[in-house]
Amino acid sequence: MFRRQPESQIPSGKGWASLLPTMMGTDGQTFSSPMTTKEISCFKNRHGEGFDEVGVESFVAYTDDGVPVSSMGVDFRDWDNTGRPSVFVTALGGETFPLFRNEDGKLFTMASYESGIGFATFRMSGWGAGIYDLDNDGYKDLFSANSHASENADVNPQQHYRQPNGIFQNLRNGHFQDVSAEAGPALRLRAAHRGAAFGDLNNDGKVGCCNFSDRECGGAALQRI
Repeated sequence: MFRRQPESQIPSGKGWASLLPTMMGTDGQTFSSPMTTKEISCFKNRHGEGFDEVGVESFVAYTDDGVPVSSMGVDFRDWDNTGRPSVFVTALGGETFPLFRNEDGKLFTMASYESGIGFATFRMSGWGAGIYDLDNDGYKDLFSANSHASENADVNPQQHYRQPNGIFQNLRNGHFQDVSAEAGPALRLRAAHRGAAFGDLNNDGKVGCCNFSDRECGGAALQRI
């Protein structure tokens, strides 16, 4: 049985599919973050009594430049091995993918350029996002399911509708390296990728990916990473 929480502060805006409840701090309170085309919203759980929107005061609502991005997908996981889940967001070409570091369970700092993914994602348009240890080295890497939102994106020579997916290897020092071109032919396939789901698909101890694209590009595809 579900019931609506009318006392929750839900801002107006257009939301995409991503909504991830996760423990962000040490006070036992969970946060959820739906992605919008306005700003990134972050809802703090009031111990089961509703939610407060804290995106602005947590410094995840906007980039360091004070502008919103076309937030398409999100994942919360501990990518810097601090014990606190941080945030990876996909966006459209020309915006870069925001990567936020969880500083203390309450505040975040944007680490896109510091970590090395800022310029690398500038021409990418991402949908599904994942923070997973893809090479089993104890540090979580970044995955983005890429494709532009507009089928006419190729009119701009700097953008493309069908794009290969992206993988950024965690270098264990707060930096990531774009290894998309070296990750095998499946990752180099240009398609209208949309969502992505992750798990050990064949019980070999390695994370695999189920990647979704439009029907013209083959629909769903399993990728071993």
